[in-house]
Amino acid sequence: MSLLVLRAIMLDRDDGDDFIAELVDELLENVDKIIYANYIESRVIPYAVLQAKDAILQIIEVSCVFCSYFQVTENLHYF
Repeated sequence: MSLLVLRAIMLDRDDGDDFIAELVDELLENVDKIIYANYIESRVIPYAVLQAKDAILQIIEVSCVFCSYFQVTENLHYF
């Protein structure tokens, strides 16, 4: 084989390697995006439930303190 043929084969191989590398990079980027989106989606519901629970508990706590305050002040008026 001549030097030009070998060089053409090597250039074709390099182009093929570059193509495969770009293809693998693109595939890994897409897989990474999908995995991240699925992870975030799986964490949203537990986070939302936890925040809702905390908000409900705070509302109950404030309303109990509010009710207790008025019960104490009503009882003081009788004395």
